[in-house]
Amino acid sequence: MSNQAGTTLTFMDLFARKDLVQIPVLQRDYAQGRETESSVRDEFLTSLRDSLCADDAEHPLDLDFIYGNTEETDSPVFSVLDGQQRLTTLFLLHWYLALREGKLESFRKIFLENNKSKFTYKTRVSATEFFDALVREDAILLPEAQEKLSESIKNRQWFFSLWLHDPTVKGCLIMLDAMHAKFSGGPQGLYERLLCTKSPRIRFQFLDLEKFSLSDELYIKMNGRGKILSDFENFKASWSLYLKKLPEGSELEARMDGAWTDLFWDLSKKDTTAFNALYLRFFLLMAFYRACEMTHGNVQKINKNKQDFLRKLRGSHHYSSKKIILDFKLFDQKNRRRIKAVLDYCSSEKSDSKVKELLKSVLTGENYVTEVRFYAFICFIETLQTPTDAQFRRWYRVTDNLIYNQTIDDLAIFLPFSRSLRKLSENANDLYGYLVRTDESMPGFTQEQWREEKRKCRLILSEARWETLLRHGTWENGAPEPAYESHPYLMGQVGFVLDMSYPAGQDAPDPDLFQQNITKVCALLSPSILASNEFLLQRALLALGDDRSRKDGHSFKNDYPLRQSGEKYSFCKPNSSSYRDREENWLRVARSGKQKQQNGHERPTLFALLVEKIKGETQDALLQIIHDYKEPGWRRLMVEHPETFSYCTKFLIGKEYTDKEQIHLLTKTNYRGYHAELRTYVVKILLEQKKILPAGIVSYSYQSIYGDDLPSIDISLENGITYCLKYFKSQFVSFIKSGEKEGDWEKDMPKTIRNFLQTHFPDERIVD
Repeated sequence: MSNQAGTTLTFMDLFARKDLVQIPVLQRDYAQGRETESSVRDEFLTSLRDSLCADDAEHPLDLDFIYGNTEETDSPVFSVLDGQQRLTTLFLLHWYLALREGKLESFRKIFLENNKSKFTYKTRVSATEFFDALVREDAILLPEAQEKLSESIKNRQWFFSLWLHDPTVKGCLIMLDAMHAKFSGGPQGLYERLLCTKSPRIRFQFLDLEKFSLSDELYIKMNGRGKILSDFENFKASWSLYLKKLPEGSELEARMDGAWTDLFWDLSKKDTTAFNALYLRFFLLMAFYRACEMTHGNVQKINKNKQDFLRKLRGSHHYSSKKIILDFKLFDQKNRRRIKAVLDYCSSEKSDSKVKELLKSVLTGENYVTEVRFYAFICFIETLQTPTDAQFRRWYRVTDNLIYNQTIDDLAIFLPFSRSLRKLSENANDLYGYLVRTDESMPGFTQEQWREEKRKCRLILSEARWETLLRHGTWENGAPEPAYESHPYLMGQVGFVLDMSYPAGQDAPDPDLFQQNITKVCALLSPSILASNEFLLQRALLALGDDRSRKDGHSFKNDYPLRQSGEKYSFCKPNSSSYRDREENWLRVARSGKQKQQNGHERPTLFALLVEKIKGETQDALLQIIHDYKEPGWRRLMVEHPETFSYCTKFLIGKEYTDKEQIHLLTKTNYRGYHAELRTYVVKILLEQKKILPAGIVSYSYQSIYGDDLPSIDISLENGITYCLKYFKSQFVSFIKSGEKEGDWEKDMPKTIRNFLQTHFPDERIVD
């Protein structure tokens, strides 16, 4: 179809050419008026209103292609094959605006001939009669804005109630009500704007399939729903017309129907619907990238309409006329050359599975990270055209490291990040050399990661072995040459491991020491360790973080557990699905392996000390650290009892402002969720572990608290009295929960409970 010549027309132009426009028998009913299509109806009417109410006609609303056939009769009759819904809505809009502005006589002169409507349906007799009667109407009054126009129509003498059983008639009434709600408060003069053909506000591309006879078989063959073209085919038809005006147009059109078609056909797994969707999405995405390049300044300085346009274009999977792509201004010469370079490369033998996976991923999803990765690929291919394998590897390594170590989830970051990628691509021929030489800050990149990439480039250019150690690939633990930077938690952020890898007295990291350290780090941050229900890493860090447990006298930077808002502390979530997850959790703990002290010496972080202590199997080493820890206090209780971590479903504990030993185990990010108190919860754990309860204890029940009260455990004794046990002001206290003394502190804690506490909590105070 793309080879057929189309003509730009308005609704008035169409009736100047054709005496009658009819919807054939095999078309469906008027669907835009269905009650279930309210969102589609509202969006379309909003577009029509915005175009008619605009200050000028510089950007008319284009409704894509209208296809049909002119039947050979005494007067030209145009049977609509594709465009039924749009044409019906336009016809109703002409009638409504004529009614609203007192121009029904003008309307009848245009659309009434021999007392019959020049726009009609052949689907049902009732639909034909309805359109004839509507056009003849000359005395109906426009109701108030809040009232329904359909009620006024149904009250006319010519309206038959049986027509309400016709879906097309019913749909027309619903659409007229929607038009009344949308346009009733608008300015006057819209009807004249709608009729204007010199400066049209609304137009479409008209194609007369004169060579075909519109038999029943043809309708069924083209599309059983009466829709001839997909969104992509509509776009392609417009694109082809646009290309005819360009010197390189025939070459691009040949590729469009040749090698590029083969590429998307393979990506779609030979499914026509998927093929159309992928092909169209590619062009819309290329328009989005170009629109971003034409946008200057940060997002706060961009007007809201432009922001909305960019976000809508980014998420678009449908061709919504030239309004979306601004009459192809986004497909300027630069973008056309870029499209040719990218699709030529992707469809060539040089393109590997990694490139095709990225292409399909960006076309089928809606994720800023994937979109910026594909944009990085576009900039790279646009610059080098035919890059070497080494150039490709270096480009992917640096840009992926920068992308995966930044939170890219909105235009505010995407715009500056993409600008810096373009700047970077200008030096893709000697990328590492450029990074070593440049002093540019590169807005959008996290500056810490940017500095790290520059640092690693210096190492690689100074010693070839570093390129092997810092290569990308498929992460596989235990592989002969693991791709450390591709570890699922590190994702290219290894600067803190370099910090750990300086031999004493040296001013550069050692590759052998780096390999030893990063092997340990990768094991410590592996999914099996981070998500372990034994919480080995968390318990080992708690133990090692206690100054009393170490005899080396080292001063170190202890940031574990991580302090959150107020007096809440995090043991870190195992999530690694985004940079934010990694950055707010284990990367914060692990990063910056050494820190300068005032005396100029460097002190290691807690995580660096842990890496140093790992010998042999990681799990065994962590268990040994846990086993060796014997210091009293809240840390020991959590180190000895991993169940306390399991209770903290958000990986958070709370400390009292006035008593840092008073630890609350949280299930939410604040105290508005149920929480437990550490010591009494350990009492519960110890009682659960005993097959036979201690002598004198009959039962127990833990009381988690929602709010500001203090959690406790109820312990029932064989004498029939239940005691409530709490940990308060650094000591265990109890009171009778039943009987005359309810609510009073027990000066003499029952011997049974006291003996149990003294056995298991020898270092804790118990109320006298």
